Amino acid sequence: DVYQTLSINVENGAWSTNAGDGAYSVSVGSIFAPNAETWIDSRDALMALQIATGSIGVDDLDNALQISAADIDGNGSVSTLDAWYLLRHVVGYDAPNIGDVFLVDASFDLSQISAANSQPDLVDQIVINSAQTSAQWAYVVGDVNGDYLL
Repeated sequence: DVYQTLSINVENGAWSTNAGDGAYSVSVGSIFAPNAETWIDSRDALMALQIATGSIGVDDLDNALQISAADIDGNGSVSTLDAWYLLRHVVGYDAPNIGDVFLVDASFDLSQISAANSQPDLVDQIVINSAQTSAQWAYVVGDVNGDYLL
């Protein structure tokens, strides 16, 4: 197998590549948001609790992926346990998945997301070539209010 380095540049949530001519298949592995712990705070926990109890819904949010970001344990629904995990994180205890970044194909119908169905189809491979563009949404687990910038 021949491998070539493919640089991915991220600025204001959009990414681009610097690569030579050709086609590339990029496997998406584990992505973690640097310094996410400084951005994820009690406001995120409050929003997760409000989503879990139905106080706010998808129509009250800027993006449906905020609901996905509130599903801390990744079980497919947002519950008060997810808000509890966020509060544990805020006071310095370990919590699962916080800061993990997931990619969702931009063509995915976000109207399918709700507190009871919080997990969209995730992207695990991106194909890049000169004849095709690829667009994804990214969300950071725990960043429910959406104030973290890559």
